[in-house]
Amino acid sequence: MLKYLVFRFILWHAIVRAKKIITPSEFTKKDILKHFSVPADKIVVTYEGVGESMAGDDKLSPAVKKPYMLYVGVAYPHKNLAGLMDAFKIFYEKYSKEYNLILAGPDNYFYRKLKYPRLFGGQAISYIGFVSDSELRALYKNASLYVFPSLYEGFGLPGLEALSFGLPVVAAGNSCLPEILGEAALYFDPRDPEEMARVISQALKDGNLRVTLAQKGAKQLGRYQWKKCAQETLQIYKNVL
Repeated sequence: MLKYLVFRFILWHAIVRAKKIITPSEFTKKDILKHFSVPADKIVVTYEGVGESMAGDDKLSPAVKKPYMLYVGVAYPHKNLAGLMDAFKIFYEKYSKEYNLILAGPDNYFYRKLKYPRLFGGQAISYIGFVSDSELRALYKNASLYVFPSLYEGFGLPGLEALSFGLPVVAAGNSCLPEILGEAALYFDPRDPEEMARVISQALKDGNLRVTLAQKGAKQLGRYQWKKCAQETLQIYKNVL
C-alpha cells in the first residue's frame, strides 16, 4: 500500500507540473481526467501507428499442426488470460475441437502461474514464449482468429497488427478497444466466458462475417500511421517550447 501511495504521489506531481500530457486514446484521456484534477485541454491524444511489415521469412513452426486462434502479449492479470482460457475450454467442449489456442509473449511469473494447470485436451492450449519478428509474422499470417480479452488497454496495438494481416479480430468491448478497432472487430464481455466462447465460435464459422471484418479492418488501419503520430507529437513539443 505504501509503494502504491508513493507511486500515485509521484504520478500526480508529474501530471500537475506537465505543460502537456500526450495519450494514445480518448479513453486514456478520460481515465486521467477521472482520477486527476487537470484541465482537459492539457491532454492531447495522438494515436499510435502500425508498422508496414515485420522482417523475416515468416515460416510457421512445424509444431503448429492444427488451425489456431492467437493471443500475443504479456500475461498480467488485467490482460485476462485466465478468462480467455476459461472461454476456450467452453468453446472446445461446446462448439469445436478443431482449433488450438496459441499464446505468445515473454515468459514471466504470470505466464508460469497459468499455463500448466489450465492445459487440457493434450496441447489444445500452447504457450510458445517470446517470438522473433519473423515468427510473429508467421503466427499472424496463419492464424484463423485473433482474440483480445483484456479488461483494460490504453491503445491495443496487437489488435491493429492482426488487422494489418487481414486477420479477423474478436475483442473485449471495454476500455479503448471499441475506440481503436471500431467496426473492424466483433466484441464480447471479457468477464463472461460463455459469451466470449460464443463470439469466438461465430467469428470462426461465419465466412461472410470474416470477409466483412477484414474489409473494415483495412479501412480502420488508415487512421493509424507512425509518421502522423510523430508529426503530431513534434508539433506538441514545438507549441510547448
